Amino acid sequence: MHEVGDVDGTITWYRGIELYNVAWRVRKNVLMLAYIREDCGLRWKKNQTNYQHRILAWFGHYLKDESPENWLTKGKSFLKQEAEIEQQTAKK
Repeated sequence: MHEVGDVDGTITWYRGIELYNVAWRVRKNVLMLAYIREDCGLRWKKNQTNYQHRILAWFGHYLKDESPENWLTKGKSFLKQEAEIEQQTAKK
């Protein structure tokens, strides 16, 4: 599992995408979580909680053989996520 923020002052989030793509190409079981308006270290409480929930679900499934949550097995494409964010922004 790999977490990136889109406003990281040290490493651009494109590097996170590159890391994800490299792991995916060599057929590693990889998951990338991207957080909007976050640095590498998550500052917003809701994102910290979300990350903690997701990493525990990931470890639970892959290390403890627990049933996977829907988001873990089906995922969501970047484009679908981006469209949802645009719709939410337009509603406000």
